[in-house]
Amino acid sequence: MIKNYVILLLVTIMFILVAWGLINQYAQSKKEQTIFVEHEIAEIKVNDLKNYLLETPNTIILLIFDNNEKELLELVMILSEHNIIQNVVYLDVREPLVEDRLIIEEKLSFSFAKVAEENLILIIDDFKLVDKMYVADGEDALIDFFQEWNYIDD
Repeated sequence: MIKNYVILLLVTIMFILVAWGLINQYAQSKKEQTIFVEHEIAEIKVNDLKNYLLETPNTIILLIFDNNEKELLELVMILSEHNIIQNVVYLDVREPLVEDRLIIEEKLSFSFAKVAEENLILIIDDFKLVDKMYVADGEDALIDFFQEWNYIDD
């Protein structure tokens, strides 16, 4: 009889340890997802923008105005699924200096005054800004946008 109680106690302890391990693993994976965004998309600095555009006249630039992790993670997943993440770089413009804004506006023919401060995707073709889209518009709109520019096959 005591043997059965000992076995039950051991099974209960094992169950608790496994559940605790799974909860910790889930928490760790959520933490890594935020790091994933920063490591999957290459960052360029405003000072390097001119040189970057000279080297890659056709590119996708993500302007990050806010750190909406869910939105950015969704974007990274879409880009990864369709193998276009290597075509994307990001500029962190959460707290840009006036000089940085002027450089971006000059190099990209882009006006900060004409956009809401939401994360924005810019398509650069032959050194010129040809189209833009807000990341918050959703997955279907993003896929349509990238299909329109032939980054994703139909």
